[in-house]
Amino acid sequence: MLKVTIIDVTDCKFMDNLSGNQGGGLYVYTTIKWTISSTDFLNNIAEQIGGAIFGINCTLIETVNSTFINNTASENIAGGVYVMESTHLFMTACYLYHNLGKEGGGGGKTFYVIYITITKSSFIGNQGDVGGGLYCSGAKEVQNFSIKIH
Repeated sequence: MLKVTIIDVTDCKFMDNLSGNQGGGLYVYTTIKWTISSTDFLNNIAEQIGGAIFGINCTLIETVNSTFINNTASENIAGGVYVMESTHLFMTACYLYHNLGKEGGGGGKTFYVIYITITKSSFIGNQGDVGGGLYCSGAKEVQNFSIKIH
């Protein structure tokens, strides 16, 4: 089995995808670095976790200038982005609109991510039982600069 250590997704569109479990648009497992830039995630569904993206056990995650619209975790958590058991999460100039995480984290959820930095991003009209915009738990350090949650 080939192990992917670096993932770079640029100027792409993930639309109308369905996962019976995790990561409706994209599922990332055990990478050193993944970067998503200028990419749209539209109308993706994961029946469990991470309507648009599910990432686990990653060292460095960067999401820049990307849009997450109408993504759904139909039975569980994080309609937009779910990241767990990872080291660094940087989100810059991202827009998360009208995502649904039935049990929490409509826009996104982080679970045991050590360092989280969100800059110049908007969370608007997302829904979840807990943390409609963003739900963070288990983080060592969270830095939010210029974050807008409506």
